[in-house]
Amino acid sequence: MLVQLLIIVINFYQKFLSPYKGFCCAHRFFYHGLSCSEAVKEILLQDGIVSGFSRIRERFQECKNASQILKRNILVNSEDGNGDEDNGDERDSEDSGGGQGVNCQSLQCVAGACPF
Repeated sequence: MLVQLLIIVINFYQKFLSPYKGFCCAHRFFYHGLSCSEAVKEILLQDGIVSGFSRIRERFQECKNASQILKRNILVNSEDGNGDEDNGDERDSEDSGGGQGVNCQSLQCVAGACPF
């Protein structure tokens, strides 16, 4: 019963809050998969709250890591000028495993609508 209540809360968040917060899930953007809210819904349905807790924590940590990588890439590109030049530096493909090496040339990577 608690799982169903949490699913309702997540659905409310996805429908009424998330579209208006001004940015998309860093994990979704970086890894091209589900948003964290959608992934948490799946984990809750598959494993429940207690069994799924560690997977949910791990997911949020991965999202935090993706966010930090995207922000770092934005700073690197802003220091390089507009980020359009190819100087052979691999910094913009840096990630902590599994990422697609997103090249963020503006704040749209973190702020703004999801590109997909």
